[in-house]
Amino acid sequence: MASPDIFASAYHSFLSTLSDNDRARYDDKYEALEDICRGKLSSRLLVHLGRVYRDLFDFFDSAATLFTASSGKVRRPVELIASVIWRPFDERFGGILSSMSKHQQQLNDEVNIYQPELTRDVATTSEEICKDTQATHASVSGLQEQVRLQTREQAIVRIQSWLNAPNFANTYWNTLDECQDDTAQWIFEVDKFQEWSESISRGSSAPDSRILWIHGNPGGGKTVLAASIVRELSAYNQNLVYFFFKEQSPFHTASDLAFRAILAQVLHKHKHSDDILDKFIFASNHGDKSSGQSIATPSELKDLLHLCLSSIENPVMILDGIDECTEPDGFVKYLKTLLSLPNLRALFSSRPTVQSLTKASFWSLLIFSSSREA
Repeated sequence: MASPDIFASAYHSFLSTLSDNDRARYDDKYEALEDICRGKLSSRLLVHLGRVYRDLFDFFDSAATLFTASSGKVRRPVELIASVIWRPFDERFGGILSSMSKHQQQLNDEVNIYQPELTRDVATTSEEICKDTQATHASVSGLQEQVRLQTREQAIVRIQSWLNAPNFANTYWNTLDECQDDTAQWIFEVDKFQEWSESISRGSSAPDSRILWIHGNPGGGKTVLAASIVRELSAYNQNLVYFFFKEQSPFHTASDLAFRAILAQVLHKHKHSDDILDKFIFASNHGDKSSGQSIATPSELKDLLHLCLSSIENPVMILDGIDECTEPDGFVKYLKTLLSLPNLRALFSSRPTVQSLTKASFWSLLIFSSSREA
């Protein structure tokens, strides 16, 4: 009769082998596999997975026969231990284990095939989501830009109405139309004009090089010279502004009309500059001298003009026919303040009868006649 110690040792060894075999943990792994696949299992994958589960059922069914007799009753310990001792674990379950190993490998191979497909699907979905997100962002950004541009345009229209500038460009273009070819080309060869013109590019702040006064008798061609100079310098200086006083036109004689016209040009040339636009908006709504009325007052215009010209690079101001201004002395007095800006260049043309210009001592003037022989 076998020793009870041997029986106990063999029984314990069999149970340890049965419980420690890693195939007893397959159930959790394959449930996790199904979760990963999210119900998109291929037919081959389902077949191999079914075979593995069948092997597991066969394994547990065979293990159950060790503990039950053919009658279905639980075996006595002695019978159970005896059957375990005389037939080793690998011999008893070898066929099932071999089949299970084979089916497991087939399942793993199928998973390896399926995994790139799953990864590709995830990548495709992620790419589509990314594209949708980018499209949404672009759409929102485009809408924001449209709103910003629309708001800017509305502000510009409102400011233009507030400035109430005259049709200042008509006189300039009409003068150019009447000008014959090369009529005023001689002015660009005069030393004093070249010195003044070069001061623009040099950025000189010396008063005697920043200010030029062209004077001559009526009919001497001063307006033609001024229009020709505007055309010439505008080609390379975007900050050139001008105004032509015209005694015969009621909308070209008052000094505030010059301010309105010059500010309208500054606004047009710098309508994409937030800094300049902010100055116009502030002056029209919240300036120290803001009147609240729909049309800017001369005082508001002067303050805004000084502020704008001090903020742009190398501004050039050309004023023709100052003698035709209704209040030339008051206008020249304001110019004295405006020309204190070191970055501003100015050119005036008028008859020699403007006393405020003739007697001016606050700047050094380069004076010459508008005739070709001067």
